[in-house]
Order: sequence, then C-alpha cells, then structure tokens
Amino acid sequence: MRMTFHPSFRWAAAGLLLAACSAQSESGKPISDAAGGADVGGTASGGAVGSGGSGAPATGGASGGGGISGGSGGATADAPIAADGGSADGSSGGEGGPTSAAACADATYPVCMDFEKVPDAKWTGIGANVQTGTGKAAHGNAAFHGPPTSKLTTTQLGTITNVMWGRFYLHMTPKAPVGHGEMVGVFDQAGNWYEIGFEFNALQGNWHGNGGEKYMRTKMLLPDRYVCVEFLLDGETPKPAQIWMDGEPVVYSDVSPLQGPSKATKFTKLEIGFNPYHGLSTVNYEGNVMPMTDMWIDDIAADTKRIGCISN
Repeated sequence: MRMTFHPSFRWAAAGLLLAACSAQSESGKPISDAAGGADVGGTASGGAVGSGGSGAPATGGASGGGGISGGSGGATADAPIAADGGSADGSSGGEGGPTSAAACADATYPVCMDFEKVPDAKWTGIGANVQTGTGKAAHGNAAFHGPPTSKLTTTQLGTITNVMWGRFYLHMTPKAPVGHGEMVGVFDQAGNWYEIGFEFNALQGNWHGNGGEKYMRTKMLLPDRYVCVEFLLDGETPKPAQIWMDGEPVVYSDVSPLQGPSKATKFTKLEIGFNPYHGLSTVNYEGNVMPMTDMWIDDIAADTKRIGCISN
C-alpha cells in the first residue's frame, strides 16, 4: 500500500529528538521491558476470518510467540477472555465466533457505519476523511482514512445501555505506532470511558476513571493488512474491556493495578478514529521518527450481543 500522510503529520521537529527509552505511559509509569516494547510479541500467523484490503483473503489470525498466550504473566483476573470464562456470547467459543453481514443495509445493528452512504446524520466527524474507489476498503467501495486526531462520534446508541459488543475492520500500515493512542472510546454517564487502543505496535485495552488510567497492554501485534477487531465492554458487571482479533481472544500481558472499571448505568457516546497520544512512529515511543503509521477503518458496528466478523 502506498503510504499517504495528512499534512498534520508535519509536527514540530523537536519531537524527533525524544527517545523511546525515556517514555512513560499516560499514567506516568515508566514503560518496562515486561510491557513488550517495539520488538517484543507475536505475529499474526493463524487462521483469519477477515479479508485484506486488496480483496485477497486474510491469512493471519492471532497466534505466535507472545500473542494470545500472553507473554509475561499471561491472562489475569482483571482481563478475562470471555464474560463467563468461556464463550462470552454463548456460541461455540473463540473459533472465530459468529459471522455477520457485510453492509449496514443488510443489518439491523443499533450502531452501524460502512461508509457506503455518507453523510449520515447519526455521526459527526466524517468530513472528507471517507475515501471512495481507492481499493483500500475492507469490504464494499469506501473506508475511513484517518489522519491523526480524526474521529467519528455518535451519541445515538439505540438499545445499547451498559453492555456493548463492537466490531470494526482496521488496517494500520506498515504497523501500529510504538506510542500509545486511542481508536475506540465509549463513555458512560459519569464521564468514565473504555478505550480500545494501541501501544508497542500492538492492541491495547484501557479504562479511564477514578482520576487515572487502567492500562491493559497486550503483545498482539497488528499486521500490515485489514484485521477484524471485536470488543466487549461490560459496564454492568463491570469488567475490563475484552478484545478479539480475527475471531481469536486477545490476552493482556501487563495490567495496571489501578482500580476499575466502575459500574456503568448508561453508555452515552461512542467515538472511533485515530488519536495518537505520543506520535506516529513505529520505532520510537515519542515524536514522529520514520517510518510512521497510516490507518484505515471500515465496517463499524455495535450491538447488545456479539456481532462477529464478516463472512466473505
């Protein structure tokens, strides 16, 4: 894929002088070797459910050294694979889960955006970021090409109250940044919020509340192709965010001791996009040392039950 960068990538040159060795998380804690680092973790090499942006079937699932098996410590009590320790949706388990329709026109999800028909009055922030006919969509003909700090937002969540299942297709090229950033934010009535993000080139879970950030790092590296990312945010129980990539559960390898999540009575807003907190470099925690990340998002959906990846 040809790298395409938004003008906002041209940030101050001073950021290039910051070194990864002095980086800190948003909680202020130094980044330790146990958290992975840019060169630690597994690669996606198992059977996939999603498809590549070029139309070829995706060939990577979520396995390999340091992948869903965890790494330093594996799963913790704060990061269950499923809501009840088994299959969180009551289906046949982690073997890809259920499958779903490709287009919002074929579905009845409370929240849905496939970018095939825009603008949509339920969403703000779409603007000129939706690109059509470029061959970069996961499915269909259009996708969201996210410049840094761009995001789509909706407050119209339909029947969703305090439990949300989500699904979106993600392509970060050449890979995710080393620095931490947000892709999905779901806010509750008290202003606390769940985050599905990235750090150390990998997926990350997060919860923001009690005046701090409960980071939940993984070693699930994001490959240079479209992947199907699913998440469960259970504010009723409450539990930390649970994540799947191409149908396989993602295990946290480094979990903050901060208390949380707090019980939620109502989710009020969902935002999704590309919000890097520490720059876009794939090799440096701070600043914008090349190479830098470019991102595409497609086929967003949320519901009260598991949606699943799209059946090709």
